[in-house]
Amino acid sequence: MRQLKDIVGDLLASRQLSQRWLADACGVAEPTISRAVKGQSIPGTDLVCKMADAFEVSTDYLLGRTSDPVMNSRKENVEYVVGRAFMRCDTRDRKIILAVLDEYMTGPESNTVYGKE
Repeated sequence: MRQLKDIVGDLLASRQLSQRWLADACGVAEPTISRAVKGQSIPGTDLVCKMADAFEVSTDYLLGRTSDPVMNSRKENVEYVVGRAFMRCDTRDRKIILAVLDEYMTGPESNTVYGKE
């Protein structure tokens, strides 16, 4: 089973984020994160939850209990799925997604992306 220190280190590296970013996102001092990433300390439950929220992964993933980083409650969450897909899209596809979201949020009468008014 992978350890929290390795998982957090991999998440920071793969997303090109700094320990300072994670510390700010969690509301803790940077040395607190540094010690956790080095395996010098084991973060408490509160900090593990904050890290999971910052990375948008489950606590089970951070603790090495599952290889699926997506929180179960978010798998059915339309906004989360669309947001993940949005980040992988080109400009044309992003415009389509924004049009769909605009229509969803405000109704078809306000959708101006395709020239509708």
